[in-house]
Amino acid sequence: RVTVVHRRGAFRASRILADRVLNHSSIRVLWNTEVESFHGADQLSHVVLRTGASKPERLDVAGAFVAIGHEPQTAFLRGQVGLDA
Repeated sequence: RVTVVHRRGAFRASRILADRVLNHSSIRVLWNTEVESFHGADQLSHVVLRTGASKPERLDVAGAFVAIGHEPQTAFLRGQVGLDA
């Protein structure tokens, strides 16, 4: 399962791309939510999320990908993890 943490209440991407995410059975979207911190000893184990003024919540994760915009900037990962392109 994939969880998309989105800091706004709606996507600004094209409607076609947004619909693909919203209609995918393995993707859930957490709206108006931000990742407050990442945690783990030797590897990522969980993140702390905050939605508005609510109490921070822990979300156990096996990995995370931070992206802003349509074209992910992954060049800094080359040689550290496998990349598609």
